[in-house]
Amino acid sequence: MLLTDIERYITMGRNASICVYRDRVSELDIIIVSIYIIHKGDKGYGLQVVFDPVGMIDCGEGWIWETSSMALPTVITLIENYAKVPFELLENVSRTSKLENVELDLDREEVRRQNKKFINEYKGGEMFLPLLPQNVNWETRPYT
Repeated sequence: MLLTDIERYITMGRNASICVYRDRVSELDIIIVSIYIIHKGDKGYGLQVVFDPVGMIDCGEGWIWETSSMALPTVITLIENYAKVPFELLENVSRTSKLENVELDLDREEVRRQNKKFINEYKGGEMFLPLLPQNVNWETRPYT
């Protein structure tokens, strides 16, 4: 991943964001977490963390968490700490579409059980979120 990718996707991309991380949520087969870098106001950046059901990435069905504004180096450090790899080794998921076409063969009862666990025990993904610095908070939450 290059820093120039961030600016190019945010200023010229169709979603004004760039997805820099995507993976399955541990313990839940039905949920995929994606982390996007977004533009936040006057030269600020933020993170948008989206938990989508398998097969429904970018379909508007996900649980969205969004941070307040911060400097780009802070955003990059948060992502590196979360992914446990240097930023340069992350893939541009907006380009590769990683896990977008995953299909899952679970019975309805198992899907219901995992969905209930995600909502009740994991609070809509809260326990899977990156740790934020003290001066940054979650502005948008799936719960109010």
